[in-house]
Amino acid sequence: MNTRLLPICGQVFRHPLFWLGLAVKLVLVVSCASRPLQNLFIPFVDYFVQGGHNPYAHFMNKGVTDAFPYPAVMLYVMAASRWVFFFLPKLLAYKLPLLAADTTILLVLASWMHAPLSRLLKVYWLSPVLIYISYVHGQLDAVPVALLFVSLYFLFKDRWNIALVWLGLAVAAKTSIVLALPLMFIYIFFRRREEGSLALLLWVLLPLVSFCAANIFFLADSDFIRMVFLNASQNKLLLLQIPYGDASLYVAPVVYMFLLGQAVFLRLKSQAAFLLFTGFSFGLITLCVIPMPGWYFWPLPFWAYFYAQSSYREKHMFFALQAAYFLYFLVVPQSDYMTAFAPVFPAAAGAGGVNAWLAAHGYAQGAVNLCFSALQGALLLTLFWLYRRGVGGISDRRLVSRPFLVGIGGDSGAGKTTISEYLLHVFGARNVTVVRGDDMHKWERGDPNWQSFTHLDPRANRLHKEYEDLHALKYDRNILRVSYNHAVGRFSEDEKTVSANRLVIYEGLHPFYLRKVRELFDLKIFAAPDPDLAMYWKVRRDMRERGYTHEQALAHIEKRRDDYRQYIASQEGYADISIKTHLEDSAMPPDGEEEPKTYLEFRCINAVNLDPLLDRLGFLREIEVSHTYGGNDYQYVIIRGVPLARDIAMLARMLPLARIGVSRPEWLDGQAGLIQLFVTYAIFFEAGIGHET
Repeated sequence: MNTRLLPICGQVFRHPLFWLGLAVKLVLVVSCASRPLQNLFIPFVDYFVQGGHNPYAHFMNKGVTDAFPYPAVMLYVMAASRWVFFFLPKLLAYKLPLLAADTTILLVLASWMHAPLSRLLKVYWLSPVLIYISYVHGQLDAVPVALLFVSLYFLFKDRWNIALVWLGLAVAAKTSIVLALPLMFIYIFFRRREEGSLALLLWVLLPLVSFCAANIFFLADSDFIRMVFLNASQNKLLLLQIPYGDASLYVAPVVYMFLLGQAVFLRLKSQAAFLLFTGFSFGLITLCVIPMPGWYFWPLPFWAYFYAQSSYREKHMFFALQAAYFLYFLVVPQSDYMTAFAPVFPAAAGAGGVNAWLAAHGYAQGAVNLCFSALQGALLLTLFWLYRRGVGGISDRRLVSRPFLVGIGGDSGAGKTTISEYLLHVFGARNVTVVRGDDMHKWERGDPNWQSFTHLDPRANRLHKEYEDLHALKYDRNILRVSYNHAVGRFSEDEKTVSANRLVIYEGLHPFYLRKVRELFDLKIFAAPDPDLAMYWKVRRDMRERGYTHEQALAHIEKRRDDYRQYIASQEGYADISIKTHLEDSAMPPDGEEEPKTYLEFRCINAVNLDPLLDRLGFLREIEVSHTYGGNDYQYVIIRGVPLARDIAMLARMLPLARIGVSRPEWLDGQAGLIQLFVTYAIFFEAGIGHET
């Protein structure tokens, strides 16, 4: 289970709004039952519970073709509740799965939220429309939607196989959920483009196998096929059509094809974008069909995710849509606002509704038309706002839907690769592409040109080719690139395809030397340890990893000293963040194997608001933090001390990593964890993704 989900459950179950909503729902569970629930769904499941072999065939033979237009998983869920809770009143036993499904959706949504829990409880748990659909009207849509949300929970954990199995079960509870299947494939494809055709085939087969396994006892039955796949509700998707000569254009399928094309265009590979686009898609399909009470359960949880994190003004449209929903289903002939209360008020079963009164006065059709227009208008406005502020905004956001480019510069051996590896621990290899500047050296080791040039000389590197590669990656295009192997001093024989992930890290000697290259970076970092410490690190690295003797390593440094001052050190002035590691004592320890005591200094541009981060760092007693502003455009943060990884992880909860699909960040002990936290905070700030409140 997600380590975040356990504390979320505690927060939800302790919140007074949760118990308020639960009390209201429990009252409605035992008070209300719509005609479809009482006359169709319950008798159908009862027949199965009491030993009926094939309820689909039984009710089709009786001429009740719409008794239970759901596949077998829905039947099993409802029947299991009746079997387990046989001692409860029948109506309560049959509605408990809806309450369990409703709670499951709430918990999954809460695990994704980066806003106060009370907002989600108000817009989802206390939503009048969702309460009416499940607990008054008695529609069963909460169950397949909950299975879909469980599938998405695993999807965003990168557990693709489990997610697709759950999706197959969701479709096996209600076939309309299949609309989410292509969107999930698009998401997985853009997240795992490097996978081969065998993996793609597996992803296609898993939900199909899951669906077939769940329905294995009924798939060959023609009555099951007719009741589940050829029912009147499914056909409503094709009612809206435009005549074209001798043919007609079905609007809903065309709209859905447009949505799939748009999903591909947007490269749907972030959690937030996927959730908003799926909610937008379900809503647009709902707009293309005659309104049915249960169908609004599909998009509303996705919209709740958006509106719970939006401004108060935007919530007005959400509430206006729900008001229009109730108004429309008040005036339609099939309104059950009165009859649903028949279990506790038997007289309500024969009471006439608002439509009967309107019909008696000749206003029925006009009222229905007017309320239908209001409902569709409110839905259209909601979709427009959702796309403009949600899907449209996220599709162009760095780190979410577009690559975020980080440049790490500094001298050879200064710690560039170490910082890059720190970020890999946080974001995970699937979210990060690392490009190394050494791949752009002009010559291999031993080439005579190295007698005249050092690696620090820009003329010894293909800097303009580097610009072409970084420009392509920034705009999410693949590149072909050789790699340089320091162990043997040779380039790889074959070029490999490099794809951009949401975070692209370039580490090299000259990331900020050319203006056009440094302007590509979203965040520029420079590693600048104390000179004595830098020499210590470089000598140790060259001796351990490159086979140099101590004298060779020192000679190598001396040869490069002038080039460092001329070509490398000057780049620090362009950096947004300089990470300076200082010696705590003035002298290096005598033992070359002993790690010297150090402290960190971050020089950061003052455009970055560090106050939220510094406030949280102040909670750690193991460290000492000082923060000052310089006379230039920089601020300075000095941190002494060695915090534990668990403390860094606690502070890192302020960072909305889950929003970009990072589920299991690995935070490190000591100064490594502090560098991880500081740089990750700066990345989110520059990407315009606010920290958690």
